[in-house]
Amino acid sequence: MVLYLSIIFMTMVITSILNICLGAETFAYYELWVIASVTLSVIAEFGICGLFAFIFERVPDKKYNLNAKFYNVSKKERAFYEKIGIKTWKDKVWELGALGGFRKNKIKDPNSSEYLHKFMIESCKGMWGHIINLVSAYLVLLILPMKYWLRIGLPVAFVGMFLNLLPTLILRYNLPKLDVAYRRAKRLEERAKESSENKEESK
Repeated sequence: MVLYLSIIFMTMVITSILNICLGAETFAYYELWVIASVTLSVIAEFGICGLFAFIFERVPDKKYNLNAKFYNVSKKERAFYEKIGIKTWKDKVWELGALGGFRKNKIKDPNSSEYLHKFMIESCKGMWGHIINLVSAYLVLLILPMKYWLRIGLPVAFVGMFLNLLPTLILRYNLPKLDVAYRRAKRLEERAKESSENKEESK
């Protein structure tokens, strides 16, 4: 959370300063207009990202096919994530699953296949929300006059894209681990069920 807020705050400060110092405009209260425009752009960015996250959170679980090729994360892909140091920074990325009712930063019940299956579904929902927001982040340009797209809109949009990219990579990196944990829990539950049935038959 601190990392995200720091990046957003620094983006707002740097964008505002550059526009105030390098802008050629001379109309009254230009400085206040710049600060207000940057602030509103960031708020709009949050709103846009939140909207798409809300939409994907409402998609029924059955619509997500965990066996689809898209969710098959190869060893090469995981190796790439590890190469860029994902293990060192993934816990610093803001996890907003609680807003949707399901936290994805810690496995609470590693022995429940039902819980782990739900965890994977929620990860896929989050992944799609962030992927769409990689593009929709640039919708913030539409609230600004075109001549300010490059100076205000693009910096805000680019940071929005970057902050959606990080959790996308984390969710994909974690999918194989969740799948292994799910299959293990499933096997243990099946063995426990068989053992219980055998005991009932032997009585």
